[in-house]
Amino acid sequence: MAEYFSKIAKSTAVIFIATMLANLFGYFTRGIFTRAISPAEYGLFYSVFTLYMFLHIPADLGLSSALTRYISTHSATNKKEELFSVILFITSVKLFLGLIIAGTLFYLAPYLAANYFSNNAAIPLIQFASVFIILSLFFSFLNSVFSGFQKMTAVGLLYFLQKVIIFFTALVFYLLTQFRGVMMPATSFLVGFFTFLIFLPYAIKLLSHIKANLIITKKMIKGIFSFALPSSLNSLGFYLVGYVDVLMITYFLTLTEVGVYNTVLPTALILSYLASSLAIVMFPVSANLYAKNSLKKLNLWIKRLYSLIAFIIIPPSIIMAVYSTPLLDILFGKAYSSESLMVNIFGYSTPSGPLALSILALGIFMVSIARLNFSIFSGIGKPAETTKIIGVAATVNIILNILLIPKFGISGAAITTTVSYLIMMVMSIIKARRFIDLKFPMLNFLKVIILSILFYVSLIIFSKLFSFSFYLNTLLSITSSGTIYLILGYILKIYSIEDILNLKPNFTKP
Repeated sequence: MAEYFSKIAKSTAVIFIATMLANLFGYFTRGIFTRAISPAEYGLFYSVFTLYMFLHIPADLGLSSALTRYISTHSATNKKEELFSVILFITSVKLFLGLIIAGTLFYLAPYLAANYFSNNAAIPLIQFASVFIILSLFFSFLNSVFSGFQKMTAVGLLYFLQKVIIFFTALVFYLLTQFRGVMMPATSFLVGFFTFLIFLPYAIKLLSHIKANLIITKKMIKGIFSFALPSSLNSLGFYLVGYVDVLMITYFLTLTEVGVYNTVLPTALILSYLASSLAIVMFPVSANLYAKNSLKKLNLWIKRLYSLIAFIIIPPSIIMAVYSTPLLDILFGKAYSSESLMVNIFGYSTPSGPLALSILALGIFMVSIARLNFSIFSGIGKPAETTKIIGVAATVNIILNILLIPKFGISGAAITTTVSYLIMMVMSIIKARRFIDLKFPMLNFLKVIILSILFYVSLIIFSKLFSFSFYLNTLLSITSSGTIYLILGYILKIYSIEDILNLKPNFTKP
C-alpha cells in the first residue's frame, strides 16, 4: 500500500512540474502574441479559440475519460478482448462525432464570421478551428492511453512539449519573419497540435499486445456512456463558468475588449495552480481515508489544507489587485492595462483591464477551495455532487453575464466569474459538512483575514516609506510585508514547519 501511494506521489509531482512549466510557456506565448498583433486581432483569435474549446466537448463527449478508466481497469485484469472492443468503439465514435462537428463548423465559417464575430478575418480562423477539433481527438486519445497505462511522464511531456512547440513557433514568427495578423497565433497552435505525432509510436507500442476479436454489446455501450456523459457534463459546466464570458464579451462588446480579458483571466488563474495540484493529491487521499472510515483524519487533512490555501493564496491575490496596472503593463503592454478601455462604475472611471484583474484575483481563493472539495467528492464516491454545484454556478454565470457585461464591460464578466466561484465554494463546503461532518476552520480563517488586512496596510505603508525607483520600491514593499506576514502566521500557529514537511500523508496508520 505504501509503495502504491509513493507511486501516486511521484506521478503527481511529474504532472505538477510538467503542468507548471507548460503553463509558463503558454503564458510567455501570450506575451509574444500581444506584442506581435493588435488587441483586436488577439481578441478575435481567442474568441474563435474559445468557440473551439466548447465544441471540443460534444466532439469528445466524455469518451476520453471513459477510455482512460477502461484501459486502467481492464489492463489490470487482463481482459484484452473487451478492452480491444472498447478502444475501437470509443475511437470510432469520437472520430465520427469530430468529423460531423468539424465539418459543420467549417461550412458555417462565413455565416459565423458575418453574424457573430462581425469580422471576415474570422473565416480562416474558424476553418482552422475545425482542423483543431480533429487534431485534438488524436491528442486526447494519446492522453487517455498514457493515463490508462499510468505513464504519467508521457502525459506530462505530451502537454509540455505542445506548449513549448507553440511558444518557439510563435517566437520564430515574431523574430525572424513578417508574418503577423490573426493567422500568426492560429498557425502557431496548428503546429503545436501536431505534437501527437512524436508520441504516436509509443502509444502504438503500448497497445500492440491488445489484439482480439471485436465484440460490441449493449452492456458495454451502456457502461461506457454511463461514465462518459456525466464527465462531459462536468467539463461543460467548468467551461461555462470559466469561459462562456469570453463568448458573451464577443457578442456584446468589441474584439479589443475580448483581447484584454484574455490576458486578465489567465493572469489571475496562475494563482490557482497550487490548488489544482493539491486536488490531484487529495483524490487518492480522500478515497483511502473514507474507505477506512477515518473521517477524523480526513477532516484534519481538509482543515489543514483550507488554512494553508488561504494563507498562501490571499497575499499574492492582494499583490495582484494592488499592482494590477504595472503587472499588465510589464507582461502585455499598456494597450492591455493603463490604456485599455475606460469603464465607469458608480461614478469612478478606471481602465477596464486592471480593474477586471483586481476583481478576479479576489475570487481565486474561492475557486481553489471549490476545486479541492470537488476532488474530495470524487474520492468519496460523490462525483454527482460536483455536477450539481457546477450546474448551479454555470446557470448563475450565464444570467449575470447577460445582465452585467452590457453595462460594465469586462469588469462585469469578472464580477460574474467571482460570484460563480463564491457559489461553488459555499455549496461545496456545505455538502462537505453533510457527507464527512467537516468542521470549517473558522478561527484560523479569521486569523488569515486579519493578517491579510495587515499585509495590505503594510504594503501601502512600505511603498510610501521607500524612496527608490518604482520597481525597487515594489520589491522591497512586498518582501518586507511578506516577511512580517510569514512571521505572524507562524506565531499565530496558522502553519508550522511540520505542516510543510508532513504534507505527504501516512497511509499505513488507520
